[in-house]
Amino acid sequence: MVQAADGATSVLTLSGALDGMTAWRLRHELTLLLIEGTGQIVLDLLAVRFMDTSGLSALVAGHRRCRELGGNLHLVADGERFHRQFDSTGRVALFRFFSTAAAACGAFP
Repeated sequence: MVQAADGATSVLTLSGALDGMTAWRLRHELTLLLIEGTGQIVLDLLAVRFMDTSGLSALVAGHRRCRELGGNLHLVADGERFHRQFDSTGRVALFRFFSTAAAACGAFP
């Protein structure tokens, strides 16, 4: 995971697999950002080649926690591939998908 921050917005760039072996790290990183007061988080998933239900669960939990604290979580992802996976689980409506991190950052209120 690579992190870049600009004020109240942080971008986490993930790569490889987001699965049972790695989802704990994403949960941990998101928790740290929220504790530090980052309210606007972008997760760049463009380099994620595989995601299972553990990864999806970590994203849903991160989104829920952000919203509880008054923040937002946006995703940068290959629209078709990830959109289909989120849609098949009924979670697509939770997230806003963007094609670039810059577009995701620019969409925060």
